[in-house]
Amino acid sequence: MHLFNFSKVCKFDFEGGIHDWDKTGTAFNNQPTYGDNPTARSKGQPANQQGDWWIGGYEHRPSPLAVAGKIQGDKPQGTLTSPYFTITGKYLFYLIGGGCDINTVRAELVVDNKVGRIYQ
Repeated sequence: MHLFNFSKVCKFDFEGGIHDWDKTGTAFNNQPTYGDNPTARSKGQPANQQGDWWIGGYEHRPSPLAVAGKIQGDKPQGTLTSPYFTITGKYLFYLIGGGCDINTVRAELVVDNKVGRIYQ
């Protein structure tokens, strides 16, 4: 577990990987995903990611050299937990998408050991 002291804006993108994040299960073994992998397989639903790297649990393109359009599917499961950070402002901004079942696919914000779901 890592504790960070952010004196400026805390920005979790995945341009540097997910090395400081805690993973369970196998869903994130091949993450982050490079590029717009859904468009590469003509899915008709672009990822609209910010930057070159993003978390796409269904996707399997862990490097620019990997074949574009490959998937790992929905079988791998797990959780991905960010390093601790301090909320210093009134707002949190995030980009999230995917999955349709709020009971199995979601983002949660834990403050003072209390879980609050983040909805789109």
